[in-house]
Amino acid sequence: MRVLLVSMPFANLRWGSLALGLLKSALQERGVGCDVAYLNFDLAERIGLELYHWIADSFAFVLGGERLFARELFGSQLPDDDRYWQEVLAVADPRLSRQEREDYLRVAGEVRPFLDDCARAIDWSRYAVVGFTASFQQTLASLCLADRIKRICPATKVLFGGAACQGPMGVALLRQFPQLDYVFLGEADAALPMLVAQLAQGRVGRLPPGVAGRENIAFFASTASSGGTIIKQDSTGREDTAIFGSVATAMDGRRCFDAAISGSEASAAAESSPSSEAQEPAHVQQPEGLPHFPIPRGAPDSAALVTDLDVLPYPNFDDYFARLEQSTLRGQIEPMLFFETSRGCWWGQKHQCAFCGLNGPQLHFRSKSPGRALAELEYLVRRYGVRKANSADNVLDIRYLDTLMPRLADSGLALEFVYELKTNLSRRQVEQLVRAGLRAAQLGVETFSTSILRQICKGATAAQNIQALKWFTALGVEVKWNLLYGFPGEAPHQYAALARLLPLLYHLAPPVAIGRVRVDRFSPYFRDPARFGITNVRPHRAFRFVYPFAEPVLWDLAYYFEYDYHDRRDPLSYAGPLIAAAETWQQLAGAVALHGFDRPDGVLLVTDSRPAAQQFQWRLAGADRAVYLFCDTARSWQSICRIVAELPPSDRLGQQQLKQLLDRWITGGIMLHIDDRYLSLATLAPAPQDDRRT
Repeated sequence: MRVLLVSMPFANLRWGSLALGLLKSALQERGVGCDVAYLNFDLAERIGLELYHWIADSFAFVLGGERLFARELFGSQLPDDDRYWQEVLAVADPRLSRQEREDYLRVAGEVRPFLDDCARAIDWSRYAVVGFTASFQQTLASLCLADRIKRICPATKVLFGGAACQGPMGVALLRQFPQLDYVFLGEADAALPMLVAQLAQGRVGRLPPGVAGRENIAFFASTASSGGTIIKQDSTGREDTAIFGSVATAMDGRRCFDAAISGSEASAAAESSPSSEAQEPAHVQQPEGLPHFPIPRGAPDSAALVTDLDVLPYPNFDDYFARLEQSTLRGQIEPMLFFETSRGCWWGQKHQCAFCGLNGPQLHFRSKSPGRALAELEYLVRRYGVRKANSADNVLDIRYLDTLMPRLADSGLALEFVYELKTNLSRRQVEQLVRAGLRAAQLGVETFSTSILRQICKGATAAQNIQALKWFTALGVEVKWNLLYGFPGEAPHQYAALARLLPLLYHLAPPVAIGRVRVDRFSPYFRDPARFGITNVRPHRAFRFVYPFAEPVLWDLAYYFEYDYHDRRDPLSYAGPLIAAAETWQQLAGAVALHGFDRPDGVLLVTDSRPAAQQFQWRLAGADRAVYLFCDTARSWQSICRIVAELPPSDRLGQQQLKQLLDRWITGGIMLHIDDRYLSLATLAPAPQDDRRT
């Protein structure tokens, strides 16, 4: 038996699919021949790299890529293109031009020829099983090709898995599309080899855990009437509830950034994963007063889940790199390795963020041992000769700062990598990451209001968000983050202060997306909307333009949801100035600076070219220099007083003098007083020597 795994548009072209790479290795370990077809390259070669990336990155949350293939699958059953453009795309981004509309429709004209070529290019009779990964706007493209495969080779078994298949979404796909034989509702690391072994024997008995097929579809109830859970009865009649994870960010965005640099590409691997118990690192401080959102428990069968990540094989990306070398786009694509070192979320297993649906209830954190993680990275670099890498982890294991990162820094590997990070890091930890090779980071910033951050259980403060942005900017790390507004229950009066704050941050990395917070499947907002003042939750309007099904079916298929506020508020009525300030920030990116240069003569020279600058240069020496450098990390008044008391007698300041100094800097816009802390705003290099955290 031979298996073909397929990656359709609009998967990222810079790296191979981690899910398919892991599954290929798992099958090969069991003696099953497996190929991986990267057909996403075929469409990119047709339409050009710029158009491909535009659709992949700009339209994911409004299903722009899915709509292109939905027209091929459903034709006139769907509303026409004009309505889709006006009611969905133009609403998401009013700045879309007539030329961009023409470009989008031109891509629509390439869909059928692309699918026809895919159907002709592969000898489907060679494969008894064809599996598709359905993530990143791949669902409709995969359904279209699966339909063609079934017409060519009816006996071929077609499998689906990935983010769009988790839990009730996968069950709904199986119900609605006869071209599918089996759908993986969560991790497939163990389940796929088990199912393939059954198919090779010519008989399928009881399906592996986490797999829905025609044999057991009757045991799955619709989620429209079950509160977002799927109900599964085993042969004894016992019911298990299972909720699987998804992605959460902005609902409507100006040039909405999707394909986040540490995405949740559907693996087998990184998408939904219960785990063995993991201890939260003891040295990570948890802010007081955080709400607790109960997480529903249960999974289809824990036997289907990997509890020890060290037992996973190394992913096989041979097919990706072979296809890349054959591509006419080779000269335009700088490839990266795609790797994982953990699954789940160590923060979320304790305090799930209100808007986040990642991993559903399976937030228990698991990570690879530092030795295994390093060995895997060394293997991938040796095999593929690539020294840029992107992590699929939901969040960095904070313990790696003292284990994996020092070993990476000393390994000689010269790896440059990307991770998703929380912002509650010290400057020393940020520098450790950079020494190890961190060159880009996705930060969970969301807002600069500490009260909102606590309300949504984010586990950070505004001061921590700002200082993290400052440090990563100072050290030359590319930073991506989203600025969200419209959180249910937020106090509108906060937004005037936020709008005044942003111009002081224009020298830092701006948000890549600005948007109203979205409700995603499996988030606390989705599970208990009434608790948060949310009402009328419904599938995002884009789903009506992709699937010609009734509302209950759309409810089961939908990943993203729209909603109303119980108090009927309109966030734009108070968030407008913040949005305008953020858009100005985006326009000024890289063009202004607030930088401190610590000269050998003991003078700290702070240069300010922001539009809000009160003066171009500040010369700080003696106590002024010491205090400003000390406040590179947000400091309390008491700790500043202590550090001043330790200065030489000639440099010491009285408390009144010190207060006047701090106030002068605040008025001048080079320091913030936030969260009852004083924070210097200038980017500093080299780092201050004193990193006491008080």
